[in-house]
Amino acid sequence: MTSFEPVYAALFAVSSGLASFVTSSRRVVPFMKMSAQQCPALFQGMGDEINETPRTRMPPRWRLTPKQYIYVDAGNDETVNPSTLINPILGALRDAFPQAALPGCRLQTLGGLIDPDNGGGHCFIERIETWEGTLGPREVAVVHFDILLTAVTYAELTIGGQEVTIGGQEAVVTFE
Repeated sequence: MTSFEPVYAALFAVSSGLASFVTSSRRVVPFMKMSAQQCPALFQGMGDEINETPRTRMPPRWRLTPKQYIYVDAGNDETVNPSTLINPILGALRDAFPQAALPGCRLQTLGGLIDPDNGGGHCFIERIETWEGTLGPREVAVVHFDILLTAVTYAELTIGGQEVTIGGQEAVVTFE
């Protein structure tokens, strides 16, 4: 059995460390149930898991599409635009999960679970949806991720039910 839990946990760990979130959880809470004092908040939902293996007897390819929900609240100060609170958070996320490696820019590896340089998939932000102006002092952003796990990544997660670590070009199986 293969579990993608390490990937989801790593995504949340990276994202939750990018801003001073008052509330963060992998259990999504509707923004209507949040108080201003609980913001800024980060929640992560699992999304879809899509098998993209081209045909049988080919190395596995899985696409994960988790979503993160970010809530901010400007309170009663009508001079504060909620977008000024959420934009720095979204900027930090975009910087941490770039789609293409620019000079001096590293692709996200989720702590080594993904190896984009050696054909081990990718992890980037596909798109960001925002709602502002219609929620009063609040703004909500939904960040859609695109994570591709290829045979290299898949091998890191499990081989025959055993934990595997990839070191350079070699796979080292760890038995417990």
